[in-house]
Amino acid sequence: MAIAAIGVLGVAYQLRPRVIVTRDTSLNVKDPFATQFRVTNAGELSVYDVRFSCVVNDERFINVRVTRAGGEPIPTLESGMSATRQCSIKAESYPLLSELFVDISYRPKLYWNDVIKRTRFVNRRDSSGVLQWFEQPISIR
Repeated sequence: MAIAAIGVLGVAYQLRPRVIVTRDTSLNVKDPFATQFRVTNAGELSVYDVRFSCVVNDERFINVRVTRAGGEPIPTLESGMSATRQCSIKAESYPLLSELFVDISYRPKLYWNDVIKRTRFVNRRDSSGVLQWFEQPISIR
């Protein structure tokens, strides 16, 4: 009985949904919000109704405007497939060490409700002096 339970848990673990977000290319090196982010389905099963959104956590931004962040939802993201999205945020200044949270909402196969995956990025200068978003763990306060 215990071996069967371990087998079921192993299969469930292998089939768990895994959607990851990584920084992709920048369309304008002078604007950190021109960065595209890659959303990848790293799980074994398809995910559905994938929605992308961004939240900036820094009161020092000046005249921030958010346009339709993320674009249209992705109806189906097959296993191993990815898509790129960007935040569509404009600001007059870009303070260093700002937080950007990228939220991905999706419905895994065999689930009846959505799952939300949050990824935290912090902007800082890379070795070339260009302001980039770097993934950071989500801090617990």
